[in-house]
Amino acid sequence: MKRYLKNVRVIDVANKKTIENAHVVINGAYIEKVSTEPLNNVDGTSLDLTGKTLLPGLVDAHVHLSGNTRPDVLERFKDPEAVVALRAASNARITLEAGGTMVRNLGEKAYADVHLARSIEMKESVGPRVITAGRGISIVGGHGTPVIREVSGADDARLAVREHVKAGVDQIKVIASGGVLTAGTVPGASQMTMEELKAIVDEAKTHFKPTSAHAHGTQAIRNCIEAGIDSIEHCSLPDEESLELMAEKGIFMVPTFTSGEMILRYGKEAGIREEVIEKSKRMAEEHKKRFYQAVTKGVKVAMGTDVSTPYNEHGENAVELELMVDAGMSPMDAIVASTRHGAEVCGMADKTGTIAAGMYADLLVVDGDPLSDITILQNKENFHLIMKEGDVVFSRD
Repeated sequence: MKRYLKNVRVIDVANKKTIENAHVVINGAYIEKVSTEPLNNVDGTSLDLTGKTLLPGLVDAHVHLSGNTRPDVLERFKDPEAVVALRAASNARITLEAGGTMVRNLGEKAYADVHLARSIEMKESVGPRVITAGRGISIVGGHGTPVIREVSGADDARLAVREHVKAGVDQIKVIASGGVLTAGTVPGASQMTMEELKAIVDEAKTHFKPTSAHAHGTQAIRNCIEAGIDSIEHCSLPDEESLELMAEKGIFMVPTFTSGEMILRYGKEAGIREEVIEKSKRMAEEHKKRFYQAVTKGVKVAMGTDVSTPYNEHGENAVELELMVDAGMSPMDAIVASTRHGAEVCGMADKTGTIAAGMYADLLVVDGDPLSDITILQNKENFHLIMKEGDVVFSRD
């Protein structure tokens, strides 16, 4: 079945420009044509979108779909696997209905994300396309305990990757530094040896699996770059040399500002532990400065929220775009980070993330122009149409 979207402003993220009064034909799951001229004799449903903006569906490159966003995020790790799976499925639907057509799930209890991704692909469940990583891999007692795969030494780290590949993950997630939410860990402290990191990356490459790393501190970030990690999550305190190397090597930064922002916004009064608040305060301003340096140096940025941390709600993922703009990124670059770059870091850039013939029809239509007001993407009242692979997820008409 074909659909004809007429007279719509298209955000062309591949060329960082807008196409006014564009005409787009959807044929089944794919975009068939994008034209600046009206098209005649298009069989199928026609929709006039004058005054509205069409952009690719949003991609959140760092989520935890089974999270419940409570003040003590570690509570959920005690839940039975059946509860975890049900919550992940519910949050997946919420994410899709907020315009998120793809997510990269970086850390779950067991392999709930792998099973959910298959269920969504088979259309047994409703949600975005899910790029999976299973459990994070970390040192014994590291950040993310008790749901990480703990390793000790390079051989054990290599074995952990093989276990993950056997389980069916798309990517490998490592924990290279301490974290904000795990009691007693220092975010800036390195938590994995170079031998362990290199073994993980080497084994992942053997199986053609990209790698991502949780890393806050300067040394941990340097170690990840040297080991050959593909994307650095949070990346709070990189030095100038590290940023230059990231730009040169095409290593992605996924800043996850929303996580820290919500901790500071809600605070102790909402039940968040004082230790967590203090860690977030110490890094917040410096994180913004380093992010702006990264943008000016040409580091590739993909949008990620770390959704499921305290009060970091599923379905509110677009808050991250506003925070990136507040930290110095242009609205166009924030949208690129949330579409094309998100698709790249997910390994799906040849299929989605841009509006062009031959790409999946993963699309979001909104009232107004998010390049003039990035917060438009936070308000579902502005949504006019959401499509995933040509299927209509939401339509106001």
